[in-house]
Amino acid sequence: MNKIKPKNIAIIFAGGVGSRMGATIPKQFLKIYGKEIIIHTLEKFQYNSNIDLIYVGCIEEYLNELGIDFEVDPKIVRGLDYYNHTVFEIEAEVKGFGSNNVLGGGGRYNSLVDTLGGPKTPAVGFASGLDRLIQALDLEEVTLPINEGLDVFVMYVSDTEKKFSLSLVQELRMNGFKVDTEYTSKSLKAQFKQADRLNSKFLIILNDEDLKNDEITIKNNETKEETKIGLDYLIYYLDEQLMDFAISEEYDYAEEECDCDDDCDCGHHH
Repeated sequence: MNKIKPKNIAIIFAGGVGSRMGATIPKQFLKIYGKEIIIHTLEKFQYNSNIDLIYVGCIEEYLNELGIDFEVDPKIVRGLDYYNHTVFEIEAEVKGFGSNNVLGGGGRYNSLVDTLGGPKTPAVGFASGLDRLIQALDLEEVTLPINEGLDVFVMYVSDTEKKFSLSLVQELRMNGFKVDTEYTSKSLKAQFKQADRLNSKFLIILNDEDLKNDEITIKNNETKEETKIGLDYLIYYLDEQLMDFAISEEYDYAEEECDCDDDCDCGHHH
């Protein structure tokens, strides 16, 4: 598959945060810069618990799966008291952006909803500066497409399929497709419903046996036709199919009737 990596973006996060931010410093700090992996390990580097160790290991595994390189450092501190496990910041290296290059930040807060009187709900959130985002988009000359619905929704069942879905979603997004997946391991039936709610044109249905052969099953969510293709052909296949979609939608629009005269320029006449 063709792969276009994001540029000028850094993600920073810390793992193993103490139960109160003022009581202990974060135990891990990850900073993502380009292609080199730099890991700083302190002499007295410790985690608060084995759960923290397992959790951070999972984060590293997923980052590696997504091809995101990271640096470990224990010095990041976010200013809110309810974070646990992980905090992060997102930076952008944009020419003319200046030294204040943080676009946003956030973290994991598994106990916040419970503390406020709600059910125990694992959660992660972030906040970003809208003005900073707009400025970064302008400086990088990035144009955001406005279009409803997804190009592709990626579906899975097993843990290995889920892991692969993350890297596949990332890869397709970097190639310009509007893609999403399910992150909480819902049933396949629930994922079909979610794909319909998101108005996805195509569904990629992952299967461990297919993946062993570097193949995937892709389904046209309108015609319900399923096709098995090689992973190397996926980008080209989606380009062709989505172009057919665009032509079909343009033709349907041209076939619509309007109430104006035949010499109007509304675009409904051909």
